[in-house]
Amino acid sequence: GSEEEKIEAEYIASKTSAKIAPKMDLNQLKCFISSSKLLIGNDTGPSHIAWAFGIKSIILFGCTDTNLM
Repeated sequence: GSEEEKIEAEYIASKTSAKIAPKMDLNQLKCFISSSKLLIGNDTGPSHIAWAFGIKSIILFGCTDTNLM
């Protein structure tokens, strides 16, 4: 993510028990997700990896631009 997203994540982590994941390659990401209890994310690859491992997930979906349909 961007530097702004990193700052926001660090703020959230400082107020909760959430942990910020480091940058990692695909195999590291799969291992990390497989050992997680919950994934919160949007409709992207990591969310699909969590689904494949049967990890509970909260998936956030944005509005669809109807001009693209």
